Amino acid sequence: MAAWVRPLVLIAVLTVLVSCVSFYGTGRFDNRYLSAEHQIAILERQLFVSPEGLYDVPEFRNRIMVPLLMQPLIRAGVPPMPAFVTVRLVSAVAMFAFLWWLVRIRWGRSEPLTAATLAVTAALLVLSFTGPTENPTDYPDLLATAAFCGFAVANQPWRVATVAALFALNRESAIFGGIIWMVTAPGPRSRNIAIGALVSTTAAIVALVVRSSFALPDARALNKVGLLELPELIRHALSDIPGPGEWYVRLAAGVALLWLWRQWADVRAHRGLLHASLLITAVTGVFGIWAEVRIFLVAALCFVLAHVAPPQKHSPNVDATADPAAR
Repeated sequence: MAAWVRPLVLIAVLTVLVSCVSFYGTGRFDNRYLSAEHQIAILERQLFVSPEGLYDVPEFRNRIMVPLLMQPLIRAGVPPMPAFVTVRLVSAVAMFAFLWWLVRIRWGRSEPLTAATLAVTAALLVLSFTGPTENPTDYPDLLATAAFCGFAVANQPWRVATVAALFALNRESAIFGGIIWMVTAPGPRSRNIAIGALVSTTAAIVALVVRSSFALPDARALNKVGLLELPELIRHALSDIPGPGEWYVRLAAGVALLWLWRQWADVRAHRGLLHASLLITAVTGVFGIWAEVRIFLVAALCFVLAHVAPPQKHSPNVDATADPAAR
């Protein structure tokens, strides 16, 4: 079998498996049309529809990347639901393909370790699929995170800044590109902090400007502090019988998976990416809704990539991508 066939097969299999779980799992199939309609509602500045009635999520109003990608298909006569599925599948392929290129080609890791990286990422995605409708920002979110990690390790600030500005149209988590740069990029710390702050500020401005443009009247502009809702979530968790679909069970399973990954990878971890994972987890824990497990995907992928990235050099003058060590 040709060398290029194996990764293509793996990417295709993971895309289909993960997307099928997302499409059919946790009752989402019954609400499949709502997932597409929610994307159209963002561009049309309409309330979101659910079986319980109309509602709004102000944080979603800057997430126009998927709706914009759906528009050419819809204008060509494709119904919203197939257009939504098409964009979702393409974004999954792009994410897995970039991960393969980064780990296998750019960082020079072995094919089995690269395949395992993609498989662990797929498993983390499956664990994150909670809620009655699909949230299509997850694949682009992880694509951007992988790009942040790769470009930061390679000391390419303009690429990090470009990805942050672009993917702020997908989700406000693009600000994490600046955090990843601050603690990962080689070079003087003061320089990295300044560049990282600029990257995060740029992403935040883009997200807020777009959000204000598509927001409903009197909607809040900033994300709410999700940590304030954690006590109520814990109270409900303690009063329920634990099941595989509960958010805290999925979080625990994700932590266990990352621990097993750390033991199995047996590669000297990149300290900067580990620190980025911890910092992003802290920020996410304050502003995110813990019951939406997908909010921790960015931090989790940083942790996964920390165990396949080239070891971080102590000297800022040494190229961090020069180590071709592979298992």
